[in-house]
Amino acid sequence: MKQTELEKKFSDKKFLKKNEFVELMGRVFKAFQENRALMTGLVVICVVLALGIPGYKYYQKQQYKAVNELMYEAKNSLKKEALYQQVIDQYGSLQLSLMARIELADYYIENKRDDDALNLLDIQSLNFSPSLLTTTVVLKKLALLKKQEKFDDALAYLESHKDLFLEKFEPQAKLYKARLLWLSKKNDQAKTVLTQMKLGLENQIEMAKKDQDKSKEVAENRQVLKEVNDQLLLIELGLM
Repeated sequence: MKQTELEKKFSDKKFLKKNEFVELMGRVFKAFQENRALMTGLVVICVVLALGIPGYKYYQKQQYKAVNELMYEAKNSLKKEALYQQVIDQYGSLQLSLMARIELADYYIENKRDDDALNLLDIQSLNFSPSLLTTTVVLKKLALLKKQEKFDDALAYLESHKDLFLEKFEPQAKLYKARLLWLSKKNDQAKTVLTQMKLGLENQIEMAKKDQDKSKEVAENRQVLKEVNDQLLLIELGLM
């Protein structure tokens, strides 16, 4: 091959890329040889991840399907207590299983088994993220404790489960707390909660007025503010 043809060959981009690839693969192979155990582990991890993620999603989908089927069967069955309990025992780590807790708690309450319902609705240790279902569970237990006039227990439960409320429902949680404090004859604490809410809502409303996109937020905050003012007035009158 002539000198000029050799020069062209070695300066050709495709040739250079091929040689860069060969060099890179050589480095990888050398690294693999020098760190065989580590590299083998990394390969195994990559394979497990590649195969495991789709498999886990399929497994999770099948679990949700099983829960839905059991919930439907329980709703129309004379053995609903056993079926709801089966959902809780087998699929208790799924947020969807909270539906079974809610339904079973209602069943217990209807059958004058309030203590069983209260135990069932204690979900702090399950480490669920806030959702509509977790919010519903907490509110249901609060209502049951309030009905039994266990106001201090309700306050303790609300405090330990407050992280399970969806952000949208946090104002309702604070209003509930103020109500429970008043029922526990802790008027000053109730007023403190409501006064802090009032100041915060007034500031949010004032700031949101300047933004047309937040008109809905302003309306919602005004509604909550009205409830706060109503409760403060009732406390002052001793009527709440």
